[in-house]
Amino acid sequence: MLKKLIISLLTVSMLFTGTVVFASGTTATDAKTKVATQIQDLRQNAAELKPLMETIRTNRTQLIKLRADGETAYKKAKAKLKEMIKNKDNLTPEQIEIIKQDVKTITEDRKLIANTIGSVEKESAALRVARSDKNLEVYKQSLNDIIAIQNSRITNLKKTIDDLNKI
Repeated sequence: MLKKLIISLLTVSMLFTGTVVFASGTTATDAKTKVATQIQDLRQNAAELKPLMETIRTNRTQLIKLRADGETAYKKAKAKLKEMIKNKDNLTPEQIEIIKQDVKTITEDRKLIANTIGSVEKESAALRVARSDKNLEVYKQSLNDIIAIQNSRITNLKKTIDDLNKI
């Protein structure tokens, strides 16, 4: 008896929903064209975002390479400074001032790099929010901000490596 009641309720609900959809006037061709335009819009948006994402990927690989180069340049400069400290009697006052200035410059370079730490994570969070809200303009802006941060890091790392190699 209970089974018959459940089956009859389900049948009535399916018939009711079927008539409501039919009564709304939406046809299959309208739905197909709507879906087709949505797919076309998504493809267009993906085509706009693809170069930005590719730029972020290439910048990331370049940053990884520069960090490795920076580590080796730092180790070489550190070894050279230790050697100079051992032989400090052979250095002229002008050479000592040049070394002090180089160390000061490298310290400033490291501060510039440290200022960008955490910025990409903040933009990534904004990127996730924009994606979940389906806000394309904010999404593009977040991607462009990430690229700008990466570019500033790249220039700062290159400058630091050059300064380290001067020592």
